[in-house]
Amino acid sequence: MFTSHASPAFLGWDLGGIVVRRVDEIDMSPATSQWLLPDATPEHLHHTWLQPHFTDGTAFAMHVQIFAIEVNGKRILVDTGIGNDKPRQIPDADNLQTPLLRWLTAAGFAPDTVDLVITTHMHVDHVGWNTHLVDSRWTPTFPNARYLTDRREWDYWTATAESDEEVAQVHRDSLQPIRDHGLYDLLDIPPQALRWPTASAWYRRAATRPATCRSS
Repeated sequence: MFTSHASPAFLGWDLGGIVVRRVDEIDMSPATSQWLLPDATPEHLHHTWLQPHFTDGTAFAMHVQIFAIEVNGKRILVDTGIGNDKPRQIPDADNLQTPLLRWLTAAGFAPDTVDLVITTHMHVDHVGWNTHLVDSRWTPTFPNARYLTDRREWDYWTATAESDEEVAQVHRDSLQPIRDHGLYDLLDIPPQALRWPTASAWYRRAATRPATCRSS
């Protein structure tokens, strides 16, 4: 297990009436960075504008983080990182142990105050803190929140889990428990909504009118 954790410090922006916090969970190891981006070889990383913030010249600096947003009185998380206690094939993520919930609370987003959790997609490093272990059961980490994602995203990964054990494990411990608790709203997002201006408007609508998101 890779044990280098991100700093408990967080980045923050106050944008008019919108509060944004970036809470880092872990820094990925150089080996994982090179595995994810095999074409990012040192000869491609020599540009001065990349250093020192994005690379040390040998591998890209990669972080797993949660974005926490407060807008119009709603408290929103965008993706939920890797999570604790979860068996994963990526060494950096395997049975991770971090005080991420304490860091979120320090940033002003205690788990029971979150209203919405937006799942942009269901990769392993985006859904992990959907749940946490309570009495040996995977339980929603944000019990007062609705969890939102695209129906096609849910359907794709649910189908993939039938033939891929790595995906099935993520589905069992981080996705299906949320559905079983009736907290996942599957949205029928039209293809044009994936373009940024429309997607940002969708986030605002979800923040102000969660009741319009049809659950199934």
